[in-house]
Amino acid sequence: MSKVVILSGGPGSGKTTLAHMLGRTRSLCSADDAFVQMDGAYVFDPLRLAEAHASCFRHFMAACAGEKAEFIVVHNTSMSNWERAPYVACAQAYNLPYLVVTLNVHPVASGPRNVHSVPAERLYAMWERREAVLPFWPHLQLEPCGFSEIDEKWVKPVLEYFVK
Repeated sequence: MSKVVILSGGPGSGKTTLAHMLGRTRSLCSADDAFVQMDGAYVFDPLRLAEAHASCFRHFMAACAGEKAEFIVVHNTSMSNWERAPYVACAQAYNLPYLVVTLNVHPVASGPRNVHSVPAERLYAMWERREAVLPFWPHLQLEPCGFSEIDEKWVKPVLEYFVK
């Protein structure tokens, strides 16, 4: 049975890095995928944002319905509960174990790592509007760490959650 991980955090917080480090087999879902060109370049188009999120959710639903991967990982910013709720509901509908993981990385740290060129004022606005995860959803809040510490401080706690 696949395990669902819903990653939440601002641009540059490490969501994609963590997503790629979870499990031996995984299905990754991100709205950012819609903005990656054939040559690998990332070109954001705000007019396509709604469709990008719809496509990401369709991919996620298909993975939940039939994926045999060890992990299904969605790694969007998801700073608000209304953004997380459809993914939680889908995992629940398929009776898949799930965990919401918040990367609590302040824009001072995430800004320089942000590969999508999100302006600093936008990073701070996203940080200010973030919501605490609903208390009845299983949740981990992970603090910033160096790249060499990700395995111990981020990957290990996520994996350990699903061992219980």
